[in-house]
Amino acid sequence: MYFEGAGDALFCGETLFAGYRIRSDVRGHQYLASVLGIQVLPLELVNPYYYHLDTCFCPLAPGEALYHPNAFDAYGRKVLEAHVPRLLAVHEARRLASAAMPWWSGRTVVTNRAARS
Repeated sequence: MYFEGAGDALFCGETLFAGYRIRSDVRGHQYLASVLGIQVLPLELVNPYYYHLDTCFCPLAPGEALYHPNAFDAYGRKVLEAHVPRLLAVHEARRLASAAMPWWSGRTVVTNRAARS
């Protein structure tokens, strides 16, 4: 079992979303859930370019996040759609816009360079 750390586990509200397959093992997420006593929703990353969850999923506020749909399998997209009410697709993710950092106010998003949504 292996777990790459914060790059593969991000809170959006009370839920911990966790990426697996490329650098983390889904069993690590099951372990986190049991030890921390929280809901951990595993998301399979299917594109090696998006090797960590934080390269394709960016929580902005509870219930709101940016994501790159093609980084996830169909089930992962359904999980995100079901648990993040305001899920905003970023289609130019090669510029890693979904690896942005939300500013503390929750209204400004800082990216490494401009990207169209």
